[in-house]
Amino acid sequence: VNGATSVAGGGELKVGSGLTVASTSGVATFADGGASSNALKFGSGGDLIIYHDGSNSMIDNNTGNLNIQSDGTIYLTSAAGSEVYAQFSKDGAASLRYDNSTKLATNTSGVTVTGTVAATNYTGDGSALTGVGGEFDITSCLFV
Repeated sequence: VNGATSVAGGGELKVGSGLTVASTSGVATFADGGASSNALKFGSGGDLIIYHDGSNSMIDNNTGNLNIQSDGTIYLTSAAGSEVYAQFSKDGAASLRYDNSTKLATNTSGVTVTGTVAATNYTGDGSALTGVGGEFDITSCLFV
């Protein structure tokens, strides 16, 4: 089509069977599909593809890195936004949460873990640990 296409009277523009554009709301709706159909494709070779397969929403990056950039805070949240899974602040802390409660957070001096830490292995001999005292001072009783 050469020139502009318009839909008068608040109707819908349908392009094939997979794309509908509602003229009154300005919303483009894509039917469920996959990476090869009913998807938004960016780049000459489909370098970045965004689609919904009927069960899952997909962001498929095929070239280079996928960068999420922001001068503010980035949140990964539930669909309603009521539960934060992760938060990343520019020049500040990052946190991972469980049931909306921070369990791992970075800060200027390192990392704070709230709750129990379980590990299958560790490195080092423990001699540089501080603040571990009392009846079971592990810095003085680690023997191999």
